[in-house]
Amino acid sequence: MNIATSEFKKTVDDLINNLNIDNFVDSEEHTLACKYKALPLGFDFLAYTFITSDGEVIWHDFQDDFGKSNDSQSLINALVYGKKRYPELEKFIPNRHESSKICPVCEGTGIWKNSKNVATGEPGNCIICATLGWVTDECYEQIISNHK
Repeated sequence: MNIATSEFKKTVDDLINNLNIDNFVDSEEHTLACKYKALPLGFDFLAYTFITSDGEVIWHDFQDDFGKSNDSQSLINALVYGKKRYPELEKFIPNRHESSKICPVCEGTGIWKNSKNVATGEPGNCIICATLGWVTDECYEQIISNHK
């Protein structure tokens, strides 16, 4: 699954190049976006998240640790998350591929029954499939192998 097409690269590069200081959540997000030359998607309780025009997902936590991922599922999840801030990213979220699997965590519902939305107390969104209800075959195999 190739998400990082030339159109994707151009879109992300254009978004990065058109950012100005008012587009950042805070000064740390701005600093990190410049450091990684990446598009800031936002942050959660654990880390800031970014994507590069090559499709790499980068996260930087609040203890100054960082990580990178090049797998399709991480990029899909980042795009689902990032489309709220950059609607231009939505067109790169792939349709479900025939080799994909129903998410074993939420069983295809997009809702993680064992988590809680801190604001509402309702079950939270599935962070494994980003509410899509499906995961890539590689992601599925990794989840299954980790539970054996």
